[in-house]
Amino acid sequence: MDLRRDSNVPLYRQLADGLANEIRRGRLLPGTLLPGARGLAVEFGVTRKVVSAALDELCAQGWMTSEPRRGTFVATGLPLHGFAQAEIEQHQLAARVTDAVVTAGPSLRLDDGLPDPRLSPLDALSQAYRDAVSRLARQGLGYGDPRGDSALRDVLSNFVNQARGLVSTPDRVLLTRGSQMALFLTSRTLVPDGAFVAVENPGYESAWNAFSLAGAQIVHVDVDDEGMSIAHLKECLNQRKISAVYTTPHHQYPTTVSLSRDRRVELLKLARDHDFVIIEDDYDSEFYYSTCPPLPLCAADEFERVVYIGSFSKLLAPGVRLGYLMAKEAVVERAARVRSALDRLGDPALERAVAYLIEDGELQRHSRKARKVYAKRRDAFIQGLARDVALARWFQFSEPQTGLAVWVRARSSVDMTAWSARARGLGLDFVPGDRHVNGGTPVAAFRAGYASLNPAELERALRLLAESAPV
Repeated sequence: MDLRRDSNVPLYRQLADGLANEIRRGRLLPGTLLPGARGLAVEFGVTRKVVSAALDELCAQGWMTSEPRRGTFVATGLPLHGFAQAEIEQHQLAARVTDAVVTAGPSLRLDDGLPDPRLSPLDALSQAYRDAVSRLARQGLGYGDPRGDSALRDVLSNFVNQARGLVSTPDRVLLTRGSQMALFLTSRTLVPDGAFVAVENPGYESAWNAFSLAGAQIVHVDVDDEGMSIAHLKECLNQRKISAVYTTPHHQYPTTVSLSRDRRVELLKLARDHDFVIIEDDYDSEFYYSTCPPLPLCAADEFERVVYIGSFSKLLAPGVRLGYLMAKEAVVERAARVRSALDRLGDPALERAVAYLIEDGELQRHSRKARKVYAKRRDAFIQGLARDVALARWFQFSEPQTGLAVWVRARSSVDMTAWSARARGLGLDFVPGDRHVNGGTPVAAFRAGYASLNPAELERALRLLAESAPV
C-alpha cells in the first residue's frame, strides 16, 4: 500500500481507505488482530498519530473493532462473500450511469445547469452505500421514520447551520426523494385546495407543475434585475388572497439574478402582514464564486414563515434523488403525515450513505473541488461568448456569481426556437427561453449550463452555437 505525501487526501484517510480495501479483497479476514500502532507506523512510514486516526476512522465505519488491552480487530459479520466481484460491478454500474448522463441526446448540450457526473464522488458514495446497507441490515431494515433517516437529519441540520447560517434541528428536517417531492409536500401541507401560490415569471416550470398537481392555483409575478418584483407582488396581493410565495432568492431561476437586500426585507414583512408562507428553493447554493454569498431568507426568519428546500442532486448527480425541506416542527410533522400516505419512508440506505459522506468530510471536499472546476468553466464559457465575434454581436449576459448556468440574452429580437433547431441539427442542444415563461411567450434568451462540459467541450459548443447563428 503506497501513501502519497503530495496528495490532497490526508495520510490517515489514505491509510484507512487502503486497509478497508484489503478487507474487501479478503486479504484481511474477519477477526484478524492488527499489529500495534507502533508497528503499523513503522511499516507505513507515518506517525502513530496518523495510525490512530486511521484506526478510529475504520472503527467508526464498522470495518474494525477495538477491544481494551487486546488491540484492534477486523470486524466480524462483514458481507465478504463475493464482495470483490460486487465492488467491481458497482464501479462498472457507476461508469455506465456517468456515460449515460454525459452522452444522452445530442453530442453536446448546454443544459439547465447540471453538475458534471464525471467529477462526482461516485466511488465514495458506492462504498458508503454498502456500509450503510450492512449496518442497517443488522438493525432489521424495517419501516422507519417518514421524516427520513435520523443520522442524516442530524448531520444535515448541523451542515446547513454552518454553511448557510440557519438555526435548524433534526426535528425541523424532512428528507424527500428530490426537491420536487419537497415542493409537492409543502404545497399539500400548507396550501388549501384551490388557494393561490405566487411564483416567479420567468421561473421554474417544474415547481409550477408540483403546485398545480397539489391543487393550487398559480399567480405569476414579474422578475427584473433585482429578482422578484415586490411592486407586482403587492398588486397581486391586493387582488386576491395568496397562501404561499415560491422564490429562488439566492440566484433566481432561470435568470441567475439575486434578490436584492431591500426586497428580501420587504418580502419577509409582506409575509407577516398578509399571512402567507414563503417557499424558498435554494437549489444549488453550494456553488458560489464570490467570497460572501447572501444568506437564505430562512436565516433571517428562523422558520417562522419560511420553508427551506434543498437537494443533493446538484452536489452529487441528478440521478441521486435526495432532497429535503426544513420548517418549524409542526409543519414537518404535518408534511411527514402527508408523505407517509404516498411513500412510507424514503431510501434509508442512500440517506445513511450521504450522512457518512458528510460526517467524514467527503462531500465538503468534493464541493470545494467542484466549485473551483466550475468557476474555471464559467470563466471559459463567458469569455468565449465575449471573444467570438459572431456571438458577441448577438448576445449579452451578466457574469453569474453563483450556480451552474448563465442566462444569455439576445441584443435584438431573434427566433431562439429556430436557432435551437439549427444548433440541434449540428449536434448542440439548448432550450429556448420561452420554456421558462408563463404561456410560452417567445423570449430572446436561453439558459446555458456550463458545468457539465469540460473546456474542450465548451469550446466546441460555442463553435456550434456560432455556426448555427442567423445569417
